[in-house]
Amino acid sequence: MDPISIIVSALVSGLAAGAKDGASKLISDGYQKLKSMLGKYLSSDKAQNTLVEHETDPETYDKPLRKLLQESGADQDQQLLEMAKQLLAEADPTGAIRSKYVVNNANQSAIGDNATVNIGVRP
Repeated sequence: MDPISIIVSALVSGLAAGAKDGASKLISDGYQKLKSMLGKYLSSDKAQNTLVEHETDPETYDKPLRKLLQESGADQDQQLLEMAKQLLAEADPTGAIRSKYVVNNANQSAIGDNATVNIGVRP
């Protein structure tokens, strides 16, 4: 899964898991932290509105949010990506909401929930 898809999937999974009765504080806090971290990249009124609208209608606002994330460089922030991956793991451990992780990077790829890929690290 590409970095933007990881971020968007984490937002969707975090929101869906947080809406369930008995959602853990860890998921709720993780979702809020991810949104807060995104504020650095989505600071304009238009970007903030798109993020809010994505919460209520993810299907319609998926493409506009992805475009804003790419243009802002959010997909290059490793700390943000790690936070998104953590939230995905907590909010959707079975992959039911987001399907399964698929990461492709040049000569490296991984598919599955517990796969590890070290991108840019040589043995």
